[in-house]
Amino acid sequence: MAITLYTTDDDFKLTKTIITESIANKKWAKPIFDESVALNLEAIDEPPVYIPLGQYINMNKPDPNIDQGTRLDQESDIAVQLTHLSKQLIRSTEFVFYKISGDNVDLCPPKHVKNFDQYWVDTRVAEANVRAFATSLSAKTIQNCRDVAKAIVLKHADDLAFREKMRSNNENERAAYFGNLATPAMKYFIFRNQFQALKFAFIFHKATRSVPAEETIRQNLCLRVDFITATMLYTTYAHRLQVEAAKPFVNRDEIPGTNDAILVAYKLCTSRNPLAHLPKNLTLLPVTRDILSKKNLTTPKNNEAEAFPDLDENFN
Repeated sequence: MAITLYTTDDDFKLTKTIITESIANKKWAKPIFDESVALNLEAIDEPPVYIPLGQYINMNKPDPNIDQGTRLDQESDIAVQLTHLSKQLIRSTEFVFYKISGDNVDLCPPKHVKNFDQYWVDTRVAEANVRAFATSLSAKTIQNCRDVAKAIVLKHADDLAFREKMRSNNENERAAYFGNLATPAMKYFIFRNQFQALKFAFIFHKATRSVPAEETIRQNLCLRVDFITATMLYTTYAHRLQVEAAKPFVNRDEIPGTNDAILVAYKLCTSRNPLAHLPKNLTLLPVTRDILSKKNLTTPKNNEAEAFPDLDENFN
C-alpha cells in the first residue's frame, strides 16, 4: 500500500514535535511496556508447555443430549451474553483471521446457545455479539499499533539510520525496519488482548522445540506476529503519523477517515505473502495454562478505552 513519505529533516522534526506536544497537552500518553514478558525466553530456559486450543474448542461444542424444550428457560438477556470461553475463542480466532465469518461464527457463540438446533433469535443475537466483540478487539489492536508506532518515532526520529531507511525506495525495507525496532514487549503490547488467551512465551521462546510439529507451529506464529507488527507499524506511520513541514499543518491522526487505509492493511495481512500460505488451524494454537481463568485479564491502560474514530461502522 504505497504512499508518499515526507522525508526532509524538517518533516521528521515536525512529526516528532507533534507527538511530543500531544504528551504535554495530555492528548496522548506514552504506553508502558511490560518488559517482563521477555524474561525466560532464552534457549537455556525451560520451554513453555504446549497446550493446544483444540480441547477448548471441543468444550464449547453443543451437547447432543440437551433437551431442546429448555431453550426458553433462561432470561433472554442472559442467554445471549458471551461466556468467558466464548471471548477467549474470539480472541484466538481474531488473531488468525482478523475477522469473524463463515465457520468461525459457529465456533465462538456460547455453548448454551449452540445447544439448540433451530436457528432462532438468540442465535442471531449471539452471533452479532461475537462480531461486535471481534470488531472491538481489532480496533484495540490497531490502536495499540498506533501507540507503539508513536513510541518508536519519538525515540528514533532523530536517528540518521531511521531517516535514511525512510528515504529508501523499497517499501518492504521501510516496513521491515519498523519491525526490527519493535521489542518483544512492544509486540506483546500490540496483541496483548489476544495474548490473554494465547501463549506469548510459546511463540517467542528461542529454543528449538523437541517435537518438530510444535516447532513448525512456533515458527509460523512467530513469522505471523513479526510480519503483522512490521506491516502495521509502518502503515500507521505512513498514513497516520508523518507530516509534511512544507505545507500548512494538518494532524492526520485526528482526521476522521484516516483509519481506513490502516484497517484495510490489517484485514489484508493474512492474504499477503509470507502469510498467505501459512496454515490457519485454530485447534493448534498454543494457549495459556489459565485460559479459563478471568484472573489473567488485564485492565486497559494509557487511554486504551478511548474512542477509535470512524472505525466501527466500516469495520465488518
